Amino acid sequence: MCTECYRTCDRTLTCENRWQLSYCITQYLEKDPKLADIILRGLIKYWPHTNSSKEVMFLNELEELLELTQSPDFAKVAEPLFRLIARCINSPHFQVAERALFLWNNEYIVSLIAKSRDVILPVLYPALEANTTKHWNSTVHGLTFNVQKLFMDMDARLWEDCTQRHKLNMERCSSICMSDVCVCMHAKPPVPSLLAVLSRG
Repeated sequence: MCTECYRTCDRTLTCENRWQLSYCITQYLEKDPKLADIILRGLIKYWPHTNSSKEVMFLNELEELLELTQSPDFAKVAEPLFRLIARCINSPHFQVAERALFLWNNEYIVSLIAKSRDVILPVLYPALEANTTKHWNSTVHGLTFNVQKLFMDMDARLWEDCTQRHKLNMERCSSICMSDVCVCMHAKPPVPSLLAVLSRG
């Protein structure tokens, strides 16, 4: 039932009826907190990737749902959920990126993240690092730095591990790209076939 709500939401949600759907789903979760895993996976499955205004609405809904989610249920869905949030953080639409980063202003959500940081930070680190140099919006830059500092203060050793891992991955990717360039530069031009030579004549 809850996932069907999100299927409908993905096609028809407007600002006017969003609060009704939100109320309905949060009522389900309040009555049975164990539904959190199912509801959050439904949200991920029907995420409106191509509609920025709906993405902002879904991020609003996500925050309300996470406020009602218990830590064990959050841990079950943390990895796929934060892969989605990482994509939102890197969104070129600044309102999507900004709204995703605002999740770290919620103390309860930060407490959930802290308990699952070993899973979440390795997923998020590349997105946060990319934002510091590649995102065009200055507000998004500031929010990204705040989230990075929060993770550093939360677990400095884990942050350093993720930093080193990311550095190695970037060096490996750079090496592969350079190898591909060298192969292309030294590749011999194709030998024309006899038929092609004769046809030119």
